Amino acid sequence: MKKKVYHFSVSFVGLEMNYHGTCETNFKEISDIVLVAKIELAKKLELWELKGDMIKSFEIYHYDNSTENIIFGYIKDC
Repeated sequence: MKKKVYHFSVSFVGLEMNYHGTCETNFKEISDIVLVAKIELAKKLELWELKGDMIKSFEIYHYDNSTENIIFGYIKDC
């Protein structure tokens, strides 16, 4: 079975720029896709020298990046 590629976008408190990454998975359930994306995000946080508690929003899209294809969205309550 061919893996699907998903794109994620994350914004951080105090930063104007969004950060982006991708993840690949065979999973079909959104909860499983979110888990895979969160693992990839954790790897990126270390590279970006940022921390998870700084996350303002997190979205996962089908790889075509169309906002019509958001499969998961999180916005931190401030």
